[in-house]
Order: sequence, then C-alpha cells, then structure tokens
Amino acid sequence: MEEIVKIEPLADLTVRIVWSDGRDAHVDFAPMIDKSPVFDPMRDPGFFIRNAQITHTGSAIAWSDVLEFSSDGLRYDAFPEEYRRDFGDAAAEWRRSRAASHRRRGCKLSGRALLTRDHADRVRPRRSA
Repeated sequence: MEEIVKIEPLADLTVRIVWSDGRDAHVDFAPMIDKSPVFDPMRDPGFFIRNAQITHTGSAIAWSDVLEFSSDGLRYDAFPEEYRRDFGDAAAEWRRSRAASHRRRGCKLSGRALLTRDHADRVRPRRSA
C-alpha cells in the first residue's frame, strides 16, 4: 500500500492527504469521529489541526499515541473503486457475514473492517496490531 507523504488538516475535520504515488484526496473524518467517544478530542478544530501527524513509517495519520488511522484504510475511503478492485465481492460477502455474526451476539457493527490478501491471494480480515 502507498505511504502517506503529506497531510493538510483543515478546520472542517477533513484532511488533504498525499500518498507516495502522487495521488491526493480530501478525507472527511467527521463520520469516523462520530462513531466513538474515544475520538471526542478530535471534534475540536484546534486539536484536530495542531495534533495531526504522519507516523514515522508513513503508514498512518495519528493524533496521539492511541488515535491512528491507517494509510490503506484512508486510501480506500478516498478511492472506493480501489477497494472494490482489490477485494471485489469477497469484501461485501465478508462484511455481510460479519454483520450477521454481530447481530446474533447483540453487538453493533461500527465502521468498515479492513480486509487484506494473504500469501495465497485470498481475501481475509486484517488483524489488528
């Protein structure tokens, strides 16, 4: 996946992101921030702008030691056609099965889970670090 090389956080809770291949996009963080109270500090435009930084590997944008958004997840948010190209119907099927599992357990499904391809080029859920 492409690394993040430049960011420009804006007061409307969007960030202009430039990836290592030169593509750029504005990503709206407001919908993500609304999903959990853990993101509440990011609602303040001053905090949002002052504290946004690219991680040293370019693999994420971070607002603290615990608030990170991965480069590939942001890339797929910015360019959904790449997500469909990379994961196609397998992504939609996995998402449906995950949602059904969460409903059976009485859990809420929050956010889009990231998928990746394994060494045999099969689509599978991305393991969190």
